[in-house]
Amino acid sequence: MRCALALILLGAVMAQRTEEARAAEAMLPVPTDFSALVGQPVDIAPSAYLYRADRRAEANPPESWILLMQYANLPFDKPVDVNAPAARKALCGLLWEEVRPVRRVELAWPAGARPSPEEVALSYFDASDGNAHTWWNPRTIREAGPPQVSADGRTYVYAIPVDTWGVVAAVRGDKKASAFAVPAVRALVPEVWKKMDLAIEWGFEDATAPLAYDGRIEAYDGMIGDVRPLPRDAGTTLTGPHA
Repeated sequence: MRCALALILLGAVMAQRTEEARAAEAMLPVPTDFSALVGQPVDIAPSAYLYRADRRAEANPPESWILLMQYANLPFDKPVDVNAPAARKALCGLLWEEVRPVRRVELAWPAGARPSPEEVALSYFDASDGNAHTWWNPRTIREAGPPQVSADGRTYVYAIPVDTWGVVAAVRGDKKASAFAVPAVRALVPEVWKKMDLAIEWGFEDATAPLAYDGRIEAYDGMIGDVRPLPRDAGTTLTGPHA
């Protein structure tokens, strides 16, 4: 069985993703014209666990609650308090499993109630603080400076000066996150999109060749384009866009 894959990737790194993470990524738009992305800064938000305040607690990836527990300084040896004051103020957040070179975070609001720039605090975990950066170790949380605001007032852009593994957008003052719409989030790194072709071949012994080898491919720090069998391959059948 052989299959050729056309991919646009930051790196050819594949990873298993949970169903919750897939649901989180589904909230973000995926472009269809990959050629327009080549040379543009990479948005790595789809590779993070996404928390959104406008979803039920159980609809957010379990890992995203670790982000909230870190941010709100909640204990790890007790059930998470979803009604903790700091958690109730969080609009959205991204948590990566490793330190990432995020340099810009964009919050883009849809039509509807949105907080003013002064009402939003964008916090990040500082990966340059000298601590061991695992999810449960001590962490230094810093607040980004005031954002640049787009001409239409719907997008707030924050500079992140150091590497990080998590960011949280929260509401200041007395209001809770539920008072506002939740923005879409982009997390941009210095690297730019590159387009590449990746060919994958499976080799089988005669005794196992007739067996079914079903599966799907997913991209980590990348987006999957056209997937097709290799030329002259009559043994591979596509059952879906990436399966």
